[in-house]
Amino acid sequence: MAITAAMVKELREMTGAGMMDCKKALQEAEGDFDKAVDIIRKRGLIVASKRADREAKEGCVLAHAEGKKGVLVSLNCETDFVAKNENFINFTKQILDAAFENMPADKDALLALQIGGRSIADQISEQTGVIGEKLELAYYGKIEAEATIAYIHPGNKLATVIGFNKDADTQVKKDIAMQAAAMAPIAVDKNDVPQEVIAHELEIGRDKAREEGSYVKKVNFNGEDKLFYPSFPIDVALIHASYVDTQGNCSMEEEGTLADILPIAQAAYTTGGKVIVTVEKSHYVEYGSLDTRFVQVPGIYIEAIVLVDSDCAMQTNGSYHNEAFSGEKRIPMSAMDPMPMNARKIIARRCAMELKAGAVVNLGIGMPEGVANIVAEEGIEGVTVRKVSKGCGLSDPYIYQCYKDLFDLMETSFFEVDGKAAGMIRKLIQNQKAELKTAEDLESMCWTLWSAYWEFLMSDPEQTIFYWRFYQSAHYTKKILEVRQQSFEVFVNYMVETGRMFGVSDLMDPEVIVSNIIDSTVSVAVKMHLGYMDKTALKARTIYKTVFALLFQLLHIDVWNGEI
Repeated sequence: MAITAAMVKELREMTGAGMMDCKKALQEAEGDFDKAVDIIRKRGLIVASKRADREAKEGCVLAHAEGKKGVLVSLNCETDFVAKNENFINFTKQILDAAFENMPADKDALLALQIGGRSIADQISEQTGVIGEKLELAYYGKIEAEATIAYIHPGNKLATVIGFNKDADTQVKKDIAMQAAAMAPIAVDKNDVPQEVIAHELEIGRDKAREEGSYVKKVNFNGEDKLFYPSFPIDVALIHASYVDTQGNCSMEEEGTLADILPIAQAAYTTGGKVIVTVEKSHYVEYGSLDTRFVQVPGIYIEAIVLVDSDCAMQTNGSYHNEAFSGEKRIPMSAMDPMPMNARKIIARRCAMELKAGAVVNLGIGMPEGVANIVAEEGIEGVTVRKVSKGCGLSDPYIYQCYKDLFDLMETSFFEVDGKAAGMIRKLIQNQKAELKTAEDLESMCWTLWSAYWEFLMSDPEQTIFYWRFYQSAHYTKKILEVRQQSFEVFVNYMVETGRMFGVSDLMDPEVIVSNIIDSTVSVAVKMHLGYMDKTALKARTIYKTVFALLFQLLHIDVWNGEI
């Protein structure tokens, strides 16, 4: 079959593919248009940007919906200049209004309708002569449903009309219409997609994959078959160094392991990527200062140097600079600081349970490093399942095996957090050296106690939120309250002595005051963690004054105006 220029042009307009690609596809398909389209799709030649205006290449697309009916029309032209013309848009609007008023059965029926005594078809022909471009009513569609909505994308290039089986919120309907315009779906639900469409798309994907070939290729090298893995570009490589000089040379003497830091930098550099190195600000030195024996990455590979504060310069995932990890000195395990109770410690304890006395183990760096801390802190014999689970908020099924029920787990976790807070306050009170003699002394001590408690609550959001939610739940029993009262007994006694010193012991209930201070502070911290209160707007000092307002009022202490 002879392939004409008109056929090529039509296929090109339909797919957005190149002229020669369209001609070849038509020749291969022997003039079959649908088959030619599939050939182009399989070769990945369709221009994706054409999707949004597949029905109106150049022209105006308008839609209108009201009540239970809606219509959409598309009037095409040859150039974007005409499509943006106000008269052209108004003409399209006239056709849309006629369509909505009469709801014709199809496009031919719409063209037969009259506007001002002449058919729409005749008026389109007339406008073609006036404008000098071919005009065509490319599309007409209508819908009738219980509720409808129309959406016209800015620029009048794309529009949708959606029908609903029942009415819904206007914004919801609009969002759905906009989504339909953006994604051009062929079905409402995946189960509604015709099987032939699915099979057809899968076949296209398979053909395209076969055409492009596998990433790994088999090549013959010196008479032997080898697997060839083509290199791929690496845009950015991020590394960290112990010291970096002004020429970008990186030394690693304080790192626990070199890993593949040099190959990483080389791979990014050779494929046109950028290598960025971070280093602590105080470890950025002049060129010539470094011992060349410790330079692992030459400056030629480095694109940028980022100077960071010491609290951002982590040696491992769980620690800052540790001389034992880098081999600078040997540290007895007994000298290692205890790990704080958190998820890392729980996991480390579980791992330590697998160790046997006398075993030689390579623990590695990162999460496993905590195992050594656990063994040093508690010994292998002291590691039990109970300890692994204690104070944990994890939902690992293994944890529950160690408790009678979920309540037992939550209660233990609650006491763990509560005990930490009470112990901290008790220690601060017991370590108080100066005797309280004035209002200034008391206010200063109150701030010391409260700010330490506040920092504790803000340091671990998940822990604090759990603590508060358990306190508010039905699981918080009288028995638990009695245990808490014992935990905070030192604080209560402190309030008793304070009342006596100021001569108002008969006006205050120490337990009520302590409970108000402790629980009100937790409540504010939780609201901040959950985003209900602005952390930046509400200062700690203001919260402190508010929480202690009752106590300060009873003691006649004025801290609001800077006076005591």
